Amino acid sequence: MGERQGSEGAQSSWAPSPQAMSVDWWWKFERQPGGCLLWTGHVDRAGYGRSKGNGPAEGEVYVHRIVYKLLVGPIPDEPEVRLDVDHDCHNQDPICQHQGDQCLHRRCGEWSHLVLKGHGRNVGDAAAARTHCARGHLLSDDNVRVDPKSGARHCKACNRQRQAQFRKQVADGERKPPPSWLKDGYRDKTRSSTDNKADVKKAL
Repeated sequence: MGERQGSEGAQSSWAPSPQAMSVDWWWKFERQPGGCLLWTGHVDRAGYGRSKGNGPAEGEVYVHRIVYKLLVGPIPDEPEVRLDVDHDCHNQDPICQHQGDQCLHRRCGEWSHLVLKGHGRNVGDAAAARTHCARGHLLSDDNVRVDPKSGARHCKACNRQRQAQFRKQVADGERKPPPSWLKDGYRDKTRSSTDNKADVKKAL
């Protein structure tokens, strides 16, 4: 196996160390038609493979990060820059973009599918690859709000639905109105009229 270096900060002293994990551990991967190596061991609630790394991957608990450190290269520990091991196979599969935690690519351990990226770029690439939100709305230019700080894309249609649901719950007495509504004299239907008057006075 030839030496493979990571895309950022790889050390010349690094060498592939697949022998750090047992043969039985490597047998927990199954090759998929699309080229992914699917981890069949323990998977956490977010859909990522979990295990205990050895050798160069000692201290790691995520399977894809263990594979990266054993077969691709080191992951620089830089406090100023948070680095992620991204599943590029996920970004290249438009059918999978809306599956969230059920995405099987999160269990992929194929070394050639793993790319080292800054956290911000990782989140941005994943968001940019999505064509629909989790509720199936098309993420067109006029239906997307971009967070100026994180660069994350948010579905406007989903936001309108959440706001409408919140207003209905407040009107039905299922949710408390925010303080700004109380300042405008809005009545908190979840409480008695006496308590409502006290709330309005406090807000003022």
